[in-house]
Amino acid sequence: MPPSPNSRGAVATESNRGDLPAERLELTAVVFIHVYGLVAWGDPTAGGSIPLSLSERLSAGITFAVGNTRAFAAVGQQGSVTTWGDPACGGNSGLVTEELKSKAFQLCYNEWAFTAFREGGQLVCWGDADAGGSPGDVASSLTSGVVKVCSTEFAFAALKENGQVIAWGDHSVGGDLSPVHAKLQSGVLNIWGNAGAFVAAKEDGSVVTWGDPGAGGVPEAHIRDLVSVFCNIRAFAAITRGGGAVAWGAPGCGGDASAVQDQLQFGVVDIRGNGRAFVAMKDDGSVVCWGNPDFGGDASATAHMLQHSVVDIVPSLKAFAALKEDPMSLGYTVLTWGDPQTGGDSSAVSKSLLGNVLQVVANDWAFAARRDDGEVVCWGDRASGGDVTPVAQRIADGGGAAALYHTTRAFAAVLQNGSICAWGELSCGGDSTPAEHELGGEKVIDMCANDYAFAARSASGAVVAWGHKQYGGSIDEETAPKLASDVTKIIGNKFSFLAMKRSGTYVT
Repeated sequence: MPPSPNSRGAVATESNRGDLPAERLELTAVVFIHVYGLVAWGDPTAGGSIPLSLSERLSAGITFAVGNTRAFAAVGQQGSVTTWGDPACGGNSGLVTEELKSKAFQLCYNEWAFTAFREGGQLVCWGDADAGGSPGDVASSLTSGVVKVCSTEFAFAALKENGQVIAWGDHSVGGDLSPVHAKLQSGVLNIWGNAGAFVAAKEDGSVVTWGDPGAGGVPEAHIRDLVSVFCNIRAFAAITRGGGAVAWGAPGCGGDASAVQDQLQFGVVDIRGNGRAFVAMKDDGSVVCWGNPDFGGDASATAHMLQHSVVDIVPSLKAFAALKEDPMSLGYTVLTWGDPQTGGDSSAVSKSLLGNVLQVVANDWAFAARRDDGEVVCWGDRASGGDVTPVAQRIADGGGAAALYHTTRAFAAVLQNGSICAWGELSCGGDSTPAEHELGGEKVIDMCANDYAFAARSASGAVVAWGHKQYGGSIDEETAPKLASDVTKIIGNKFSFLAMKRSGTYVT
């Protein structure tokens, strides 16, 4: 059988899943590490412009960088951390400059703040103090021994190697442990968070929750023996030790699985979710859905076709697509459910989704599928990329699609001949014509996308961009020469891009 398709396109996202026990963060010695120089473009207030005072520091010697909604942070080869972007979101780390001069090796973040792991399990925080950017009274507990950090929208929680949990940030979304403090002093194996609440799994199988009661922060006596936890904005779903599944949190977001609980007693191997519904994948290839029916929480119309052979689930904002093994082809058959206007109804293209599908990606309002012959099939909101007709011939002329990518309301493809093509909402990157001319025949090897724009990298390391001009879809004259060659990787936050150019190698 073919390998499982990459259903998420090229937009990097942080996984909602965690498996017990929590991963212990340790430095691993390596022989060679590549270092990079950075080039930014996009919204200047959201990290799309590197301040002149930082340009020399970021021109070489960077090992990796990450971005939250409106800021970036980069780690140098000695573990120094440099930040820029919106100060309210962690773009200014001036209050912790001394602590960030060395020994940082991993960064975590929410929308408003960052935390840096330093050697020995120390945590350093910066950003909006009310959203976890300052640990306040618990700072002394974060000087050593931290092995994992997770976050809600405005708070952080840290798990220590002795099984203790520390939390800080907005009290209403998990920054206050006082109601459950005694239960979190030892014995905790793992922690997870959604937008409003945290959950901790303990050695004895018990579960502790805290934060917004409406988002799953209320204790549930029947919830225990968790192995893996998944979350959306206001609910949790988990796989238990016996292979069953449970859910809690806002009922309208999938926090109530009682209607299908009898189908979740055993055999659950994975869970996928969008903002308001969950889908459990079982070891017999069947799926079980629950949550808001308008968001895909009810698959009754297609339930008879979802009883076997499902190998992957791709969520959009309000719908799901299931990929089923097809014994008659080298690809997959695709079935959909959820909001019919935004991808839950694929009946108009169903014949093209019967086998031979290699990849499915979703933006907020539509889906796109790539077949083994390079044909692209789309459905959902036409203005958001659900109609590929206007560019179908261009895709065919390029030999068909080799890979698909997405912003929030548009799609783009790298074609077999190395050219590119985009369609969907213009302000989100739905027209790649200007970038195609800029490439001048150079072959593109990959892309990156933020919410509103695409950036494509050619074989020579040159970068072109298109989409919303303010949010990374346009590269200014000063920045363009820096992106003319040797870019090896591109990352994005919601409004900007960051290109990494290899500047050397060092030995640890």
